[in-house]
Amino acid sequence: MKKTKRRYSYTTKRLSNLDITDYLNLLSNVREKNKKDNNVTYEARCPLNHNHANGDRNPSFIISKGNKQNVVYTCLSQGGPKGKCNQEALTNWFVTKFRENKILQSFFPLGYQWHKKHGRLHHG
Repeated sequence: MKKTKRRYSYTTKRLSNLDITDYLNLLSNVREKNKKDNNVTYEARCPLNHNHANGDRNPSFIISKGNKQNVVYTCLSQGGPKGKCNQEALTNWFVTKFRENKILQSFFPLGYQWHKKHGRLHHG
């Protein structure tokens, strides 16, 4: 049986209602890198700059609107599937920040009580 390689999506369903402005507000040293048609690509300091030897002094994080997802991003320096700033790590950082800023309200889209009642409440 051949194993298929799993790809980590840039975003999750919970993030699909957010737009690029929500992401840009969490980043530092943001500047417009280039503009093609109506899509702007931005460059910023990597949000996981602690993974960079120089703290990502020369910004390596690229973010723009996507075609299949609302927002796509990558770290050009430490990204890649096995990099310290891979897609999963970056998405986890964004989700944490969105929760802290009350942009994502809940783990429980149908409400805490519904999940508790129907056994879909997981601690962890």
